Amino acid sequence: MSTILHSPEIFKIENRFSSLFERTIKKGLLNIPGPKIKTSVKSAFRSAVFRVQLDKLIDDIYLYSISETDKLISKALSASLQRSPTRHYLSAADTNTQDTPLILTEEAVKQSADLALEVSESIIEMLKDEAIYQEHPSKLAGRILDKWNGEKYRAVRFARTITADIATNTSFHRFQQQGIQEMQIYATIDKRTSPYCRMMHGTVFKTDSPEASKYRTPFHSNCRTAILPVTAFSNIDDSMRYENRDFSKLYGQNFKVLDEGLDSDSVKKIFKDIDKFKEKYSIPKFIFDEDIEKRLMKLGVGVEVRE
Repeated sequence: MSTILHSPEIFKIENRFSSLFERTIKKGLLNIPGPKIKTSVKSAFRSAVFRVQLDKLIDDIYLYSISETDKLISKALSASLQRSPTRHYLSAADTNTQDTPLILTEEAVKQSADLALEVSESIIEMLKDEAIYQEHPSKLAGRILDKWNGEKYRAVRFARTITADIATNTSFHRFQQQGIQEMQIYATIDKRTSPYCRMMHGTVFKTDSPEASKYRTPFHSNCRTAILPVTAFSNIDDSMRYENRDFSKLYGQNFKVLDEGLDSDSVKKIFKDIDKFKEKYSIPKFIFDEDIEKRLMKLGVGVEVRE
C-alpha cells in the first residue's frame, strides 16, 4: 500500500528541506573566522530569508498531506457506503493570518538553529583538534566543507523526521475534523522494519484518545509508518485495539498474527524508546494545535463536512 510518507512529493519536500538547511549552514560557516562561526551560524538561521523559506516548506507539507488524507477518507467512506465529504473552502483573502508569524514555523526555526549550532560546535572542535581553528577563513573553507560532509546525515535525518511529524499530525487532525473515530498504524513489514514499527503495526486507536496523540507516528528517525482511517467498513479484529492489544503478539503485513513474538521486557523497552524519541524529536502537540487552524485559514483550506 502506498502511503503519504512513501510518496515522491514528500521525498521532494524533504530534499528541499535538507537543501535549505545545507545552504543556510554553509552561509554561516564559510569565509568566517573560526571564533565567529557560532555567531554567524546563529545569524543565518535566524534570518528572515530562512524563516520565510521554511514557512513555505511547512505550507507545502500541509497542503499535500491534506489532499492525500482527504482522498484516503473519501475512499474509506465510499467503501463503507457512507457519503463522501463535501468540500468547503475558506478564502485566504478573507483572513488576517497571511502575515502573522505561525508558531510551528518558529518552532521549526528553533529546532533547525539548535541542530545547526550542534553541528557547528562539532566542526569547531575538529578544527581545534587539527590546530587550524585560527587559520584565515580562506584556508579553513576546504576543511570546513570536509567536516560538514561528515555531519550532513544529521541534517537529512532531521528533515525527514520533522517532515514526517508534520505530515502525520496533519492527517491525524484531518481525521478528527472529518469525524473519523479510529485510526490504524500501518507499517511496511520487511527485513528493514524497525522493532518499534513492527510492534505497533496494526494497532487501532480512538482518534480522541490521549494514546492516539502520544503514539501516532513517527516512532524513530527515518520512520515511514503511516496512520490510516478506520471506518465501519474496515475489517478490524477487536484484539487489535490499543486497549485490548497484547503487544507481545506481532502482526504480518495483512494483520494476521505471526508465530514470532516479543517478551515483556522487549515490549517495555520499545515503548520506552518511543517515548524517548518523542520527547527529543517530536514537535509538542500544543504547537501543532495552535498552528493548524491558523495555517489552514492562511492557505484557504477549509473543513470538509459530511452532509
